[in-house]
Amino acid sequence: MKIKEELIPEISIEEFANQYNLTMVIGERTVSKDASNRYYAHFENAEIKESHLLSFSYGNGRTKEEAIKDYSRQISLKLIVLDAYKDTRKEIQVPRLK
Repeated sequence: MKIKEELIPEISIEEFANQYNLTMVIGERTVSKDASNRYYAHFENAEIKESHLLSFSYGNGRTKEEAIKDYSRQISLKLIVLDAYKDTRKEIQVPRLK
């Protein structure tokens, strides 16, 4: 039997960022050191496209790594738009992120 698999690629957020030359922005909020939303993370100039709407998304975490992981979960399998309102606009389908 012949089998042709058409699977969704699965890569790390670092590999994805490197592939498209994306910059991760990490910020810190003025909350206690143990706050679950102390850090936030998102790709610079990136928005999520859902239907005809663009929305901004970012990950939260107690640590920078947790914030990146949360953001990775939020954008996995979605369409992101870079530079949405510029001539350099680019749409990228995000693969399944590990």
